[in-house]
Amino acid sequence: GIEWHREGIEQLLVRLSEDAEDWATEGTRRPGQIAVCKEPSRVARWAAALPGPPGVTLADELARAGAVTAVAPPLAADARVVQGGHGGT
Repeated sequence: GIEWHREGIEQLLVRLSEDAEDWATEGTRRPGQIAVCKEPSRVARWAAALPGPPGVTLADELARAGAVTAVAPPLAADARVVQGGHGGT
């Protein structure tokens, strides 16, 4: 019954664990192992093939679309406001 299935699963897990340990200590490739390399996704390749100027900034794209954007003040100006608000120079 169920005990037979449990034992079968346990034996499978033990065998797989031992195989994984052997593979890790040997440092060799497994039969059928495929090397995985980092590369652009299919979507990134598709997007790169779209017509249009490369390197358009988000601000330029939003301006082209007619979207209103708010520009944050420079970091130094923010620091002076914070210092001034806390009695600094």
